[in-house]
Amino acid sequence: MNIGRLVRVGVAAGAAAFAASAGLLPAGATGGGGPVAQQIIGSGSDTTQQMMDSVDNLYRFSDGCSSIPSGSSPPTTTPWLDFSCQAPDPVSASLTGTSSNGSATVTMSDTTGVANGDQVSGPGVQPNTFVGSFVTNTSIFLSSSTWQNAGQPAGAGAGTGTFTFSHIRTTENYAHDSPRQAYFLGSSNGISQLCKQGQPGVASIDFARSSRALKNTDCAGLKFVAYAKDGISWEAWSQSGSGAFGMNNATAPCASGQCLTQAQLKAIFVTCSITNWSQVGGASVPIHVYTAQAGSGTRSTFDGFVGGSSDACVSGPDHIIPENANSAILANGDQLNAIFPFSYGVWTQQSTANTILGAVDGVAVSDTSIGDGSFPWSRNLYNVYCTASCPNGASSLAAANYVGETGWICKLGSAHSINPLTGRNYHTDLYFVYTTHGFVPMPGGAIGGGVSGADYCRLTHT
Repeated sequence: MNIGRLVRVGVAAGAAAFAASAGLLPAGATGGGGPVAQQIIGSGSDTTQQMMDSVDNLYRFSDGCSSIPSGSSPPTTTPWLDFSCQAPDPVSASLTGTSSNGSATVTMSDTTGVANGDQVSGPGVQPNTFVGSFVTNTSIFLSSSTWQNAGQPAGAGAGTGTFTFSHIRTTENYAHDSPRQAYFLGSSNGISQLCKQGQPGVASIDFARSSRALKNTDCAGLKFVAYAKDGISWEAWSQSGSGAFGMNNATAPCASGQCLTQAQLKAIFVTCSITNWSQVGGASVPIHVYTAQAGSGTRSTFDGFVGGSSDACVSGPDHIIPENANSAILANGDQLNAIFPFSYGVWTQQSTANTILGAVDGVAVSDTSIGDGSFPWSRNLYNVYCTASCPNGASSLAAANYVGETGWICKLGSAHSINPLTGRNYHTDLYFVYTTHGFVPMPGGAIGGGVSGADYCRLTHT
């Protein structure tokens, strides 16, 4: 870590299975009858740890179900102690209608007082069913989701009767699930942790933060959900006496200034044929190569960029250091000589005095060059979760609802509500978090990976 870097990590711990009925609630609890708030733990990347902590805060404190009893008889002010939701939510409308077994459409004389996302109960309606859309002015479509049309047909008991509709205050985090981020281990190590769930010595997590893309050596059943972009460039010190101070490299496609070509970077990090800053337009100062630790997503991605192992030219184990951290370089007194791969997003937040992120092939790394693809060493940032095909089963439903390819982080602004604390749409707040941490939000577009629809994420999977 850089000197002075503050790491904000949530204090909640543990993860539990989804529980939506009184039979699964903690012993002795009465419960509200609705879903129970779950812990969601992310682990892995250093690059995205602090940003995801800020995203967690948005999700954790957004409105959802009533967790304190309201409209009860007799009245009570005693809340449930199991983090459960009231079910149903306070009633907003009761209408006569007709459902059919196996059909997600309910017909009624009118839909006065009913809104998208309302919780529904009535003949044949399954627990935790919501209004997905209005088919006509006199019919609704039943959904298993508060914000998308995920059909949930009526079952046994369907027919004509009273249907009760209950407004929830927002559709952001209905069950008040509580995500938090574990201290970084590196992207590949977090993915390994996810794949090895249930094995001795492996902590329980729900998803992995990753700053590298899927590899063919990753376990089966993983979904990589890209939601933002970053770039990796080379860091050096630009101060009197350093190799990069006054650097003017005119080797094409560099034209001048503090710039290195991709070929020169490979020669510095992999083949060791460039060993002095004077060979690339700098001062006559030996180049001391530093790189990130094994298991780092930044290291893995950078190795792909330079076409080989970036530790090939280091002078010793003390030159393999934690990703995006300058403290070891400073401790070695190596500022005049050092070169080190670094995340653009993290660098903008915690850059050390006199450091620079140099250009690659004549293109300076920036929000613009990452966003338009002109910076040659851009990368996607991912959250990774397990399907049922993973060695030890699927990640929790709560995790998929949060970081999945159609989950809360990904959904379109039109599916979000207004954050009462900021007065902005939650998508706007997410955009603000990404850019504040130096990263570039993924544009809206097709999800891909065999999943239809469009949102602000891209899916790849094993």
